[in-house]
Amino acid sequence: MKNLCALAITLLSCLLMLSCTDGKRRQMARIIIEADSMNRNYVPMTSDSLLTLACRFYDRHGTPNERMKAHYLLGCAYRDMGEAPVAIAAYQEAIGCADTFGIDCDHALLARIYAQIADVFYMQNLMDDNLESLNASIHHANLAHDTLMALNIYAYKMAAYERIGLPDSVTAICRQLYDNVYLKGGKQTASQYFGLAIDSYLQKGDVEMADTLLKAYEQYSGYFDSIHDIEEGRESYYELKGRYFIAVNKFDSAEFYFRKELAKGKDFINQNMAARGLALLYQRLSKSDSAAKYSLYSYEMNDSVYAQMATEEVEQVKGMYDYGRHQRMAIKERKEAEAANKTTRTLAYIIIGIVMTSAYILERLIRKENTALKKYRENLARLKQTEMELQELRLHGDMELAKLVESKENEVKELREEVARFRKGKWFQDTDEKKELLESTPTFQNLHAKADIGKSLTNEEWEAIEQLIIEILPEFHSFISAKKYSLSIHEYHTCLLLRLYVSPKPASNLMGLSPSTITKSCKSILNKVFNTDGSAKELKEKLLMIK
Repeated sequence: MKNLCALAITLLSCLLMLSCTDGKRRQMARIIIEADSMNRNYVPMTSDSLLTLACRFYDRHGTPNERMKAHYLLGCAYRDMGEAPVAIAAYQEAIGCADTFGIDCDHALLARIYAQIADVFYMQNLMDDNLESLNASIHHANLAHDTLMALNIYAYKMAAYERIGLPDSVTAICRQLYDNVYLKGGKQTASQYFGLAIDSYLQKGDVEMADTLLKAYEQYSGYFDSIHDIEEGRESYYELKGRYFIAVNKFDSAEFYFRKELAKGKDFINQNMAARGLALLYQRLSKSDSAAKYSLYSYEMNDSVYAQMATEEVEQVKGMYDYGRHQRMAIKERKEAEAANKTTRTLAYIIIGIVMTSAYILERLIRKENTALKKYRENLARLKQTEMELQELRLHGDMELAKLVESKENEVKELREEVARFRKGKWFQDTDEKKELLESTPTFQNLHAKADIGKSLTNEEWEAIEQLIIEILPEFHSFISAKKYSLSIHEYHTCLLLRLYVSPKPASNLMGLSPSTITKSCKSILNKVFNTDGSAKELKEKLLMIK
């Protein structure tokens, strides 16, 4: 009888537990459905408490897809609350929950998670990370057989390539959209992305394709009203159209669109772009007074843009790295743990202290390195732009521009000093450290892997190699760029490969040339660049001496 009672009590407890779990599951499912609806309808989430409970529940009782979705939505909540680092951590936790080998794996959700991560990286100006996440997103969209999602994500790569200054990559993607989507009926889908590529075609001098994209963008994108005015927030398009009309010598039309941007785009960026466009136009028309006027206005707006960017960056960093609320939650949880077990509490204090201190120190060091490198890259870009503007100004010897020329010269001097100071730091101390830094990059590793198997490089890989040299070997890049126009494309590529520790024979395989052609190229390079004769080995030694 006693055994029967015990068995009955056990069975009753199991039934109550199952009933409780089932009720809890329905409650958690409602939380996920409501959060998912808010996310899909662009309604910001202002709290993470319910989603945190849902994650804990599904971590114990959910399938891989349920766990992944719960952590993904938690990441979206952190994103809406302006806490980017915590959002990325939640997204990565969601990715870790996925069973990618399972036949029921939700690859479409994985694609969205990677796309969200890519968006955060783009806002933080981490373009390499952005592109890596976009590629992962495309991969999972294809596995989900969602070709439209894969296409949209692929098109977003143009924004990253445009920001890091790779117009050939931008136009290559745009051409695929034009040929495979626009010309096959997907006019609105494709044309909405054409605005990202117009500037690259103008830079390359392809005004015919720029004209085609402008017309498609205006007709099919859905961003324009009945009188051909673009929707608010996209006024920078008028500057693109103005520069197109300069390229085709329709100066009245160019002036119309620059002034239209000046009137409708009230922010500093649009004012700066419109003023620069007008200054360029009046220089072409030899109207020195007007050119000087708008050059000075552009210069003033440029300062305002940088001041605004600096203020926004401080606010963004402050918001992104405000861990106060999470620290308060951690304190609350530690107090609850103290009530349960004093020994465990003490041990937890020690572990948490070590981890938080280490993480804090590491995060500060990484942030300091990233900030320094970001500033260096920005200074390089500004130096290049300022030198170009200075060169344009020097073509006009008018007295009215003398003050502006002097100001530009001072800015160039300051930027060169900033760049030189960074190059004296630990990133640029000696060749051995640079070699170690080069060897640690995926681009360098991919290059030597292809050299070992004798496989030719693609255009994108050549672009990645040039970007690597700009970042780690800036003095060599400046030196070889100055000689670029006296070299053939094969000779220029030979110099890059030799400086990256590739021997002549593997270099010939990477370029699809014969070893004898490389030998001849090396002799020609020595004569053109160093004004001497010698062998390929001597050329490599001379190039390696340039840091």
